[in-house]
Amino acid sequence: MNIMISQDIKKHFTVFVCVYMVGFILGIIGTNLLHKEFQYPSNLLGMYFMSQADPEYSAGRYFCRLLENRGAWFLFYGVGGVTFFGVPLVVGGLLWLGFLAGSLLTMFLMEYGIRGLLLGSACFVPQCFFYIPATLSFFFIVYQMSQKFWKRQSIGRKRYQSYIFFLMAIGIVYLCGIFMESYVNYKVLIYVKTLL
Repeated sequence: MNIMISQDIKKHFTVFVCVYMVGFILGIIGTNLLHKEFQYPSNLLGMYFMSQADPEYSAGRYFCRLLENRGAWFLFYGVGGVTFFGVPLVVGGLLWLGFLAGSLLTMFLMEYGIRGLLLGSACFVPQCFFYIPATLSFFFIVYQMSQKFWKRQSIGRKRYQSYIFFLMAIGIVYLCGIFMESYVNYKVLIYVKTLL
């Protein structure tokens, strides 16, 4: 039984990485094409620091805003997992996240050169240590549950209970990531900015 679960996780992980990489490559290509077409500098870090430098800024309000945005996304996907729509939602989500990562990486490289890699990486520290495993686990759980609907398998009460339990556990990890993004990431970015 454990061997079958392990093989299932490996198979899904490989598929997830492939779909993510397609989005990543599309993000790189799309950003390069748009940049060549419009020649528009984005100044990503400048915009980010301007939003954070607002005298009205508070980490608590930023936390609430992130909680609202990420919470809506989390609930939408969680409910989608108990329908036929869970599988296309996961595939679309992986493509979108890959596209965003490819676009951001390309924009940072075009704007800041090689130091852009450091700056781009700093934008995701330390919350990435929570978001990446939580998102992979979340997509895996939603995908697996939705596949039961696609295969027309019966889903018992225990399966729903375990689905809700895992969603709650993943939700706690997401909350830790949101906390890190609101309260710690800004300080990391300030520190990295002083190094450059």
